[in-house]
Amino acid sequence: MPPAQVELSPGHVVGGKYRIDAKLGEGGMGAVYKAWDTRLDRPVALKVIRPALAQDESFRARFEREAKAVARLKHPNAIEIYDYDHGDGGDGPIYMAFEFLEARELSELIRAGELTPLRTVWIVSQILSCLETAHRAGIIHRDLKPQNVMIERSDDRVKILDFGIAKMKNPETDVSLSPLTMAGQVMGTVYYMSPEQAEGRSVDGRSDIYSVGVMLYLMLTGRLPFKSKKPIEILDMHLHAPVPPLGAQHLAPFEPVVQKAMAKVPADRFASAAEFRAALESAVPAEAWGPAGRPAPPGRAAHPGGPIPKTRASNRLASLEATPP
Repeated sequence: MPPAQVELSPGHVVGGKYRIDAKLGEGGMGAVYKAWDTRLDRPVALKVIRPALAQDESFRARFEREAKAVARLKHPNAIEIYDYDHGDGGDGPIYMAFEFLEARELSELIRAGELTPLRTVWIVSQILSCLETAHRAGIIHRDLKPQNVMIERSDDRVKILDFGIAKMKNPETDVSLSPLTMAGQVMGTVYYMSPEQAEGRSVDGRSDIYSVGVMLYLMLTGRLPFKSKKPIEILDMHLHAPVPPLGAQHLAPFEPVVQKAMAKVPADRFASAAEFRAALESAVPAEAWGPAGRPAPPGRAAHPGGPIPKTRASNRLASLEATPP
């Protein structure tokens, strides 16, 4: 029996326990709904695969791969998965239940011009912290972009989503698990794609580092490093074009960080997400960091005692706290 349609109305119950409240959004693989777990009395985000894709074994495998990757990744900045199943005993939609977040997409913050350099460092540091854990577990995301990063409204905590094309390895044997793509096949989003991924070559954690480098560039400047209406031209820029400078003088400390993260040759990039994070945080004055390891409130010292003294470093800090025009 074919899977039920993806358009689920409020009140519809999936898997005998998830009551649909509202549709949150829709993407290439399916739709995401806000639902209520009637057994555990908690809200969930329910990702439901499109009916046409549900009948395609490769997409079913990709969906299952995402569930396994997220379940394997235990980190406060990774979305938590609660459940994965074929609804209604196999006759309903294929779904995945995640924790429900009161959050906004990173892309929304970028479009709204709400990111100061200091806030950018705080967000990217969390992304890199999550990638440290993912890469140690043998998980390469391969599709990092602002649309796959959620920022919680309450405290700017990052949650990374969509491990649908993640590459997973057994960390003990370094053997890839159930590869879904053939050599030479390109998967990912062109604006954030590493050169080796653009060529369809094998990738490791340094490919994710490149993608985060592109995101960092965009967050600092408000523009993408490489842009064209033709995807093939963007891929060629990733392969051959130099990374444009960040431009603004107050962003100068970040220039070598971005350039290294976006090096064309993987061996020239940061060797790990941890190394990238250390370099990024070193570009910020020490007094910018609060006791919890996150940026101190604007205009305050990282320790009790009032405003930061007027020094060269504090002038730099003021420019990092300023919202871009």
